[in-house]
Amino acid sequence: MNKTPWIWIAALLAATGTASAQQATRNAYIVQLAAAPAAAYTGSVQGYAATKPSAGQKFNARAAHVLAYRNLLGSRQNTVLAGLGNVPVTHRYSVAFNGFTARLTDAEVLRLQNHPDVLAIS
Repeated sequence: MNKTPWIWIAALLAATGTASAQQATRNAYIVQLAAAPAAAYTGSVQGYAATKPSAGQKFNARAAHVLAYRNLLGSRQNTVLAGLGNVPVTHRYSVAFNGFTARLTDAEVLRLQNHPDVLAIS
């Protein structure tokens, strides 16, 4: 009985698995969304009061209107992420920066680069 064909099939399957694993390599990226972070938001969204402090005032990240706007930013972040499927998100930002850090594949980065709510990816 000749076992050589089985060895070639096994080698081919192993090579295919390795190629797929290489294509799915994930790297950490910081994704900045276009909407203003809470510390800079001036009130342009209907139903959400401005959260940027007036000159001489301190920013209160726990104020009710700030939390409401930060929840809106989180919801928008979720919408962007939903378009990618199940990606590992390591950090979320909404106070001084609006965005998230996630481990993304090259294909996911390309999709984000074309998303209208994405300002920058680094």
